[in-house]
Amino acid sequence: MLSVSGHYDDAVHSGEAGHALWEIGVHGQFVIEARHRLAAAVAGHDGGRARLRAMSQTKLASLIMVTGDPREAAALGAQALDAVDTLRSCCAADDLRELRRFSEPHVRLPEVTELRHRIGAVVAA
Repeated sequence: MLSVSGHYDDAVHSGEAGHALWEIGVHGQFVIEARHRLAAAVAGHDGGRARLRAMSQTKLASLIMVTGDPREAAALGAQALDAVDTLRSCCAADDLRELRRFSEPHVRLPEVTELRHRIGAVVAA
């Protein structure tokens, strides 16, 4: 994934590594490294790369939803939704559906219920 300006920078590298590590992170391996890489990607993508930031943020939220604090994951997911609301991407929609699925065990938490509702509205649009 190249940045909007076509440059492969630290944020893009962190995002690529984080997305690759995410695949095994949601199964309990290399969780800390995946989380670190995805967080670095989120922090490194500036306003000109909203799509990349939102996608990394959604993956980070999913990882945390599965392996960490669902309230923290819901907050990250809500931030990603704020950006995704204005972006239309099949990949972003798929990532959001995945986050919604991962959040199912935590529906008793109001933050998670709100996130699931927002995801449903965004992916249905």
